[in-house]
Amino acid sequence: MSRRVALVVAVVTIGTIFVQLLGVLTPKETKVEVASDRCNATRCSKTAYVSGMNAKKILTADGWREVRSPGPATLIWQRSNLGYRIDPSTQIMNSLPNVFAAADKAYLCKNVVEYEAANGMATSPLPFTLPLITVEDMNALTRNASSMDGLWIVKKTSESMGRGIVIVEHMPTWVRTREFSEIAVDIKRGQRYVCQKYITNPLLLEGRKSEVRLYWVILSLDPLVAAVFGQGQVRLNSMQYVNGSFTDPRIHLTNAHQQAGHPEFDELLKSGKLKWTLAKWKEYLAATHQKDDADRLVARMKWSLVRVINATSDKMKQRSGEAAGDTTGLFEFLGADFIVTADMEVRLTEVQQGPGLSHTEAVKTKIIHGAVGGAVRMAYDLQWLRRTRQSLGDLKLQPGYEFLVNEAVSPPYYFSP
Repeated sequence: MSRRVALVVAVVTIGTIFVQLLGVLTPKETKVEVASDRCNATRCSKTAYVSGMNAKKILTADGWREVRSPGPATLIWQRSNLGYRIDPSTQIMNSLPNVFAAADKAYLCKNVVEYEAANGMATSPLPFTLPLITVEDMNALTRNASSMDGLWIVKKTSESMGRGIVIVEHMPTWVRTREFSEIAVDIKRGQRYVCQKYITNPLLLEGRKSEVRLYWVILSLDPLVAAVFGQGQVRLNSMQYVNGSFTDPRIHLTNAHQQAGHPEFDELLKSGKLKWTLAKWKEYLAATHQKDDADRLVARMKWSLVRVINATSDKMKQRSGEAAGDTTGLFEFLGADFIVTADMEVRLTEVQQGPGLSHTEAVKTKIIHGAVGGAVRMAYDLQWLRRTRQSLGDLKLQPGYEFLVNEAVSPPYYFSP
C-alpha cells in the first residue's frame, strides 16, 4: 500500500560498494597567483552575462561587471542551458552539454551501476536506488518485488520540494495497484522515476535528521578536471526525528521550503539551529563519536563524487546521444547532498545542477561566495592556460578547493580515501 505525502527522504546511493577508508588526503597549500586576478583591458573585459539575482550579487562582488547580452561577456552564467554557443577564444560558460547524466537521479544511478559493472566492480543486483526509465525497468521492479522488504519511496525525478512522493510500505502489493500502472504509463510517455530504499537509521544531530551539502565544479571534460570546495554546510530539520511519522515533512525533509512551515522557522534559522558549518559538524561528531569519524565520512563523500565523475563524464560530452563537439570553455558548478547513517555509512542523495545561491543567513554566506567565486576563477584560469598554450597542469587551486580528478597532470590524479 502507499500514500502520497509532502515528504522527501532522498536515499540515492550509487551502488552498494563501500570503500574501506585508509585516510584523508589534504591538498597542499599553495600561493595562489591566477590569471583572473590579473585580468585587465588588454587581456579580457571581465564582463559577465548572468542569470539569477543571487549569482549576480556574488559575481559582481567578485569583480565581474554585468552586461545585458552574452556576446560581449567573458563569463556566461546561466541557470539552465539557453543553447548559446560560446567563442572559446574569449568566453567561458557554466553549462556542460548533458549534465543530466549526473544531475538526474534516475540517470545517475543507471550510469554509475552500468559503468562500474562494465569495469569489473562488484555491484549488487538490487542497489539502494533503482532507476525507472523504461517499461523494462518497471517489469524488473515487478519481478523483484517479492524480495524488496521494508519501506520504499518512488519519485518522479523532475519533481522537487517534496512533491509527488509515493510511500510504498509493501512492494509486492503495490506493484499490483492502479497507482503503479499509472506510473508505468507516465514512464511510457517519457517521464523518469526512481525507486529508493528508505533509510530508517539516519545519523541524528541533537535528535534531528540532517544532510551534508558540498559544492563542486567540473572545470573541463577534456582533459577531465574537477574540484570540490571543502567548506560545506549541514542542514538540520526543525523537528525531532521519529521513524514512521511520515505525515510531517519537517521531521524527514531537509529542505528550506518544507522547514519554513515551522512556526518558529525564522528564529531557528537566525539562531543557527537549522544550519551548521562543516567545521561545527566535525566538532559535534568528535565529541559524540570517534574523533576521526568526520574526516573519514567527508573522504567517502569525495570518493562518491569521483565515482560519479568517472561514470558520467563521457555521457556529458553528448547531446541527444551524439557527440556535442568542442566543450572547451564549458564548466559546471554543482551541489551534492549526502545523508550519513547511524552506522556511519555515506549515502549520496542528489547531484544538483544550479544549486541555490541564496545567502541571507550567516552559514551559507560564509561559504557560497568562496565556492562560486573560486570555481569561476579556476574555469577562467584553465581557459587562459589553453589560450596561451601553457600546460593545463599548471592550474592552481583557489582557496578552499581540492582536486577530485585532474587528468591534466602526469600521472593523472584521482582522489582516493
